[in-house]
Amino acid sequence: MLTRDQAGFIAAAIAQWSGPLQPNEPLLAYLEISDRDEFYDIIDRLEESISVSGTLNGADLRFAVKIAELTFASTFNGAGPEWETVTGYPDEVALTVLRSIQRII
Repeated sequence: MLTRDQAGFIAAAIAQWSGPLQPNEPLLAYLEISDRDEFYDIIDRLEESISVSGTLNGADLRFAVKIAELTFASTFNGAGPEWETVTGYPDEVALTVLRSIQRII
């Protein structure tokens, strides 16, 4: 079960993929996804799960953590240095919450 902060962090990361971020071929390969349609199907399912139950389990949680890590840290496949601007989460808070999520998987 995710805390409210953990669920909010993951939701903020996933939401970036409904905006300007677009998955490229290397990202899809890293995530072991065949195409953008599959990627967005997974993103939609994760957004739904977070909004309805506030939690993710198993493979969905592991996938969401990969996406959150990339979205938070990567300039090329995420928000990177613009994280706080686009999500409202200061880096220090985001890193603390991300580490707490990493400890449960």
